[in-house]
Amino acid sequence: MPLASALRRRLREFLGRLEPCGYLAKESGAVTALRWLYLDSFRPKTEIDVTIRGARLTIRAGTPDLTVAFASLCGEFDELAGLVREGEGVVIDAGGYIGTAAIALSRLFPDREIVTVEPTSANFALLERNVAAFSNITPVKAAIGPAPGTLKLYDAGNAEWGFSQHGGIGGKEGRLVEEVEIATIPDLLARTGASDIALLKLDIEGSERELLAARPDWVERCQVIAAELHDRIAPGATRSYIDATAEGRRDVAVNGEKLVSVRL
Repeated sequence: MPLASALRRRLREFLGRLEPCGYLAKESGAVTALRWLYLDSFRPKTEIDVTIRGARLTIRAGTPDLTVAFASLCGEFDELAGLVREGEGVVIDAGGYIGTAAIALSRLFPDREIVTVEPTSANFALLERNVAAFSNITPVKAAIGPAPGTLKLYDAGNAEWGFSQHGGIGGKEGRLVEEVEIATIPDLLARTGASDIALLKLDIEGSERELLAARPDWVERCQVIAAELHDRIAPGATRSYIDATAEGRRDVAVNGEKLVSVRL
């Protein structure tokens, strides 16, 4: 029975790879797709070069990289473009992962500077490579937080896209990944010389709770905030967001998991 269960599990895993393999074949060709399928099945963490929606990317087999790349580059952020008004303002991508969100935002806002912030060294190395061809993207290796300092990132089994200062779902302790510097939103504005934020995309694995808890003044300087909230990791994250965006803003309905508010 254990052997049969293991074989069924492996079969389900293999079948689950066929759909993304098919999508990748359309984007990068059959040879690249079959190579990814082999690496994803037998050599996880191996890097492979792919093309998705015309963007040349390096991703890692056996990680969420391909799934995230497809989501980012196939319309995840398109609805946000119509919410940003003309005028000054930088775009901040907080939670840059491997750079695909920044590429999508760069294409939506080609005349704005995109600051993409990612704390984890392994992810950031890929991010830098993936965004190198985009002159309006500035990579910053840091965690986003309410005050300068450092924080510890943990892996509680949520894969490369889910490293968090909170450990993980259910309060898991997790494995320490690394200790990283914190960048505040005012720090990022000072680096760019911008006074206004056209769009803040916030996906920082529970750290949004601490970032927004004190209702920071810089929220008033954000035209649009698009936040993915992680109460399952940091209970109270949604309450922090609601309290911080309660005045002078309106909520906007969009598809997906993000909560979006626009400055009045």
